[in-house]
Amino acid sequence: MGTTVAAGAWDTVRDAGITSSSGPVDAAGQSVAVFTDVVQPERRVTCESRIGEDKKPVPPASLDLVVDDDGNQWHLIGFERNGLDDMAITCKPRDKGSDNATYAYSTVDGFNERAKNGNIIAIVGTVLGIGLAICTFIARRLDQEADDAST
Repeated sequence: MGTTVAAGAWDTVRDAGITSSSGPVDAAGQSVAVFTDVVQPERRVTCESRIGEDKKPVPPASLDLVVDDDGNQWHLIGFERNGLDDMAITCKPRDKGSDNATYAYSTVDGFNERAKNGNIIAIVGTVLGIGLAICTFIARRLDQEADDAST
């Protein structure tokens, strides 16, 4: 159940509208997903976010997600869980050659909360499962000892 809820957080990424990455993003309290229309794994495309002079790499996407938007297929290449206001996102291949890909972003509401809730459900379920296993083991052990003592 927890895994389903946590995985459902990616539905918010899939459903968010995709915007051109040419301008700054106001994403305080939101997550930011970075997309491209051309997948170029051999060129090792990296993205960074910038606020003023402060630059920070955008972590690569942890899953292969494709979103259809206005007739285009967009491939998730980066995901920043904690966006900030006035954040500019740029992407470029590490080989610094010319690049015909288009990059875009999506601000995502509620991703962190859904992922956190899913993780909490998974942790609580695991702890309860372990507790139940221990109780069952102890109860069976006590029952076996009682049977052995009665013979």
